[in-house]
Amino acid sequence: MLLGPAGLRAPAVPIVSVEHHEMQSGVGYPRGLVGGNRILRAAEHASDRTRIALVSEVVAVADRYERLVAPSAGHRPLSAAAARTVLAAEAGSVLNAEVVGRTLDVIPAWPLGGEVRLRGGQHDGAHAVVVAIDPTAPERPAVRVFTDNRRQPIAPVDLNLGALPAVSLEPVDLPADIVGAAVGR
Repeated sequence: MLLGPAGLRAPAVPIVSVEHHEMQSGVGYPRGLVGGNRILRAAEHASDRTRIALVSEVVAVADRYERLVAPSAGHRPLSAAAARTVLAAEAGSVLNAEVVGRTLDVIPAWPLGGEVRLRGGQHDGAHAVVVAIDPTAPERPAVRVFTDNRRQPIAPVDLNLGALPAVSLEPVDLPADIVGAAVGR
């Protein structure tokens, strides 16, 4: 058996290899287990074989994020912001909601170098690149605008979104169906 030797050193490996495709709602495979949507669990759930193991739920979130942001055959990678939106949309029914929440706490929505679209203000619809992140307000980075709202190049303009509350960001690569699901359309 392929996992036999690994299982002796890391007993979670065989569990995760079987359970990482299970879903919180119980419609996953191979066994249709249900998730707890929590990190802390009651003692009686620790050995409940009808529930997904917490380690498998953590790996499922990490695996899903990695599959979203990494290039692969037939799949264009998403930005961190778009991947965060997908994870948030899948929290609860597919992925453990609390694990997703904790994961989103540590993955920056707007990482350095990420391309974004501005919403609101003088540069509404323009594209920009994140050039600095304020650790006290990571959701309001500094950006460098490089196109107008028609995607025509312009002389770069630096904006500190911390000083521009009326301006928001959105990922440029977020598919319309994901946007609709995320905002309830």
